[in-house]
Amino acid sequence: MALRDARWPVLRQLAGTDRLGRGAAAKSPGSLALLARMATADWVVKSTCPSVAGEAESSSVRRLALLGALGELGGQTLLERRLEPVVARAYLEGRAGRVLRASRALPLAGAAGATLGARNRPVRVASGMALLTASACTRFGVFPAGIASAEDPAATIVPQRARMERRTAG
Repeated sequence: MALRDARWPVLRQLAGTDRLGRGAAAKSPGSLALLARMATADWVVKSTCPSVAGEAESSSVRRLALLGALGELGGQTLLERRLEPVVARAYLEGRAGRVLRASRALPLAGAAGATLGARNRPVRVASGMALLTASACTRFGVFPAGIASAEDPAATIVPQRARMERRTAG
Protein backbone atom coordinates (compact mmCIF):
# COMPACT_ATOMS: atom_id res chain seq x y z
CA MET A 1 0.00 0.00 0.00
CA ALA A 2 1.41 3.36 -0.97
CA LEU A 3 1.70 6.06 1.67
CA ARG A 4 -0.41 8.49 -0.35
CA ASP A 5 -3.29 5.97 -0.36
CA ALA A 6 -3.35 5.77 3.45
CA ARG A 7 -6.59 6.36 5.32
CA TRP A 8 -5.13 8.84 7.80
CA PRO A 9 -5.13 12.44 6.58
CA VAL A 10 -1.74 13.16 8.13
CA LEU A 11 -0.07 10.39 6.14
CA ARG A 12 -1.81 11.51 2.95
CA GLN A 13 -0.62 15.04 3.62
CA LEU A 14 2.98 13.94 4.17
CA ALA A 15 3.00 11.74 1.09
CA GLY A 16 1.13 14.10 -1.22
CA THR A 17 2.00 17.42 -2.77
CA ASP A 18 0.16 19.46 -0.13
CA ARG A 19 2.79 19.39 2.64
CA LEU A 20 1.40 22.47 4.42
CA GLY A 21 -2.03 20.86 4.74
CA ARG A 22 -3.98 23.59 3.05
CA GLY A 23 -6.18 21.12 1.24
CA ALA A 24 -8.33 21.50 -1.83
CA ALA A 25 -10.81 23.82 -0.09
CA ALA A 26 -8.12 26.35 0.74
CA LYS A 27 -6.83 26.28 -2.83
CA SER A 28 -10.23 26.64 -4.47
CA PRO A 29 -10.96 29.66 -6.68
CA GLY A 30 -13.58 30.84 -4.18
CA SER A 31 -11.13 30.98 -1.30
CA LEU A 32 -8.44 32.58 -3.44
CA ALA A 33 -10.91 35.35 -4.27
CA LEU A 34 -11.17 36.18 -0.56
CA LEU A 35 -8.05 38.32 -0.47
CA ALA A 36 -7.32 40.41 2.55
CA ARG A 37 -9.57 43.43 2.41
CA MET A 38 -6.74 45.57 3.73
CA ALA A 39 -5.40 45.91 0.19
CA THR A 40 -8.52 47.74 -1.01
CA ALA A 41 -9.75 49.28 2.27
CA ASP A 42 -9.93 53.04 2.77
CA TRP A 43 -8.58 52.75 6.32
CA VAL A 44 -7.47 50.00 8.68
CA VAL A 45 -8.14 49.93 12.43
CA LYS A 46 -5.02 49.69 14.56
CA SER A 47 -4.63 46.60 16.70
CA THR A 48 -5.46 46.68 20.42
CA CYS A 49 -3.39 43.57 21.09
CA PRO A 50 -0.58 44.68 23.47
CA SER A 51 2.03 42.62 21.63
CA VAL A 52 1.49 44.46 18.32
CA ALA A 53 -0.09 47.72 19.49
CA GLY A 54 1.59 51.08 19.52
CA GLU A 55 2.36 53.15 22.60
CA ALA A 56 -1.08 54.80 22.76
CA GLU A 57 -2.88 51.45 22.84
CA SER A 58 -0.39 49.93 25.28
CA SER A 59 -0.81 52.78 27.74
CA SER A 60 -4.55 52.18 27.89
CA VAL A 61 -3.91 48.48 28.54
CA ARG A 62 -1.52 49.42 31.35
CA ARG A 63 -4.13 51.75 32.85
CA LEU A 64 -6.68 48.94 32.78
CA ALA A 65 -4.18 46.63 34.47
CA LEU A 66 -3.65 49.17 37.25
CA LEU A 67 -7.39 49.71 37.63
CA GLY A 68 -7.97 45.95 37.81
CA ALA A 69 -5.23 45.51 40.43
CA LEU A 70 -6.66 48.32 42.55
CA GLY A 71 -10.15 46.89 42.21
CA GLU A 72 -8.95 43.44 43.22
CA LEU A 73 -7.16 44.74 46.30
CA GLY A 74 -9.97 47.11 47.24
CA GLY A 75 -12.63 44.43 46.94
CA GLN A 76 -10.64 41.97 49.00
CA THR A 77 -9.94 44.57 51.71
CA LEU A 78 -13.60 45.58 51.85
CA LEU A 79 -14.67 41.94 52.14
CA GLU A 80 -12.30 41.27 55.01
CA ARG A 81 -13.32 44.44 56.89
CA ARG A 82 -17.02 43.58 56.69
CA LEU A 83 -16.57 40.08 58.07
CA GLU A 84 -17.04 39.27 61.72
CA PRO A 85 -13.65 38.62 63.39
CA VAL A 86 -14.58 34.98 64.00
CA VAL A 87 -15.36 34.47 60.31
CA ALA A 88 -12.35 36.52 59.12
CA ARG A 89 -10.07 34.08 60.90
CA ALA A 90 -10.76 31.53 58.12
CA TYR A 91 -9.44 34.07 55.60
CA LEU A 92 -6.17 34.47 57.49
CA GLU A 93 -5.29 30.93 58.58
CA GLY A 94 -4.49 27.68 56.82
CA ARG A 95 -4.32 27.08 53.09
CA ALA A 96 -6.89 29.77 52.31
CA GLY A 97 -4.87 32.34 54.26
CA ARG A 98 -1.68 31.49 52.35
CA VAL A 99 -3.44 31.72 48.99
CA LEU A 100 -5.13 35.00 49.92
CA ARG A 101 -1.82 36.49 51.11
CA ALA A 102 -0.40 35.68 47.68
CA SER A 103 -3.46 37.27 46.08
CA ARG A 104 -2.62 40.50 47.93
CA ALA A 105 1.05 40.56 46.89
CA LEU A 106 0.68 39.56 43.24
CA PRO A 107 -1.46 42.55 42.10
CA LEU A 108 1.13 44.89 43.56
CA ALA A 109 3.90 43.10 41.66
CA GLY A 110 1.80 43.04 38.49
CA ALA A 111 0.92 46.72 38.73
CA ALA A 112 4.55 47.65 39.36
CA GLY A 113 5.65 45.59 36.38
CA ALA A 114 2.98 47.14 34.17
CA THR A 115 4.04 50.67 35.00
CA LEU A 116 7.81 50.32 35.41
CA GLY A 117 8.43 47.72 32.70
CA ALA A 118 6.44 49.41 29.96
CA ARG A 119 9.22 49.07 27.38
CA ASN A 120 10.42 45.59 28.34
CA ARG A 121 8.35 42.75 26.90
CA PRO A 122 9.43 40.02 29.36
CA VAL A 123 8.53 42.33 32.25
CA ARG A 124 5.13 43.07 30.68
CA VAL A 125 4.46 39.35 30.22
CA ALA A 126 5.48 38.60 33.82
CA SER A 127 3.29 41.47 34.97
CA GLY A 128 0.29 40.09 33.11
CA MET A 129 0.91 36.63 34.52
CA ALA A 130 1.13 38.08 38.05
CA LEU A 131 -2.19 39.88 37.60
CA LEU A 132 -3.84 36.77 36.20
CA THR A 133 -2.45 34.59 38.99
CA ALA A 134 -3.58 37.13 41.61
CA SER A 135 -7.12 36.95 40.34
CA ALA A 136 -7.05 33.15 40.37
CA CYS A 137 -5.57 33.13 43.89
CA THR A 138 -8.40 35.33 45.12
CA ARG A 139 -10.99 32.94 43.74
CA PHE A 140 -9.17 29.85 44.96
CA GLY A 141 -8.64 31.41 48.39
CA VAL A 142 -12.13 32.70 49.07
CA PHE A 143 -13.79 29.38 48.28
CA PRO A 144 -11.82 27.25 50.80
CA ALA A 145 -12.10 30.06 53.37
CA GLY A 146 -15.87 29.93 53.01
CA ILE A 147 -15.85 26.18 53.45
CA ALA A 148 -13.59 26.47 56.52
CA SER A 149 -15.82 29.11 58.09
CA ALA A 150 -18.93 27.01 57.39
CA GLU A 151 -17.32 23.99 59.06
CA ASP A 152 -16.41 26.03 62.16
CA PRO A 153 -19.49 26.17 64.45
CA ALA A 154 -18.30 29.37 66.12
CA ALA A 155 -17.94 31.13 62.76
CA THR A 156 -21.53 30.20 61.95
CA ILE A 157 -23.31 30.73 65.28
CA VAL A 158 -21.56 33.89 66.57
CA PRO A 159 -22.50 36.09 63.56
CA GLN A 160 -26.08 34.74 63.63
CA ARG A 161 -26.43 35.62 67.33
CA ALA A 162 -24.93 39.07 66.75
CA ARG A 163 -27.42 39.78 63.94
CA MET A 164 -30.30 38.54 66.09
CA GLU A 165 -29.23 40.76 69.00
CA ARG A 166 -28.98 43.78 66.69
CA ARG A 167 -32.51 43.13 65.41
CA THR A 168 -34.01 42.80 68.87
CA ALA A 169 -32.13 45.83 70.21
CA GLY A 170 -32.95 48.04 67.22
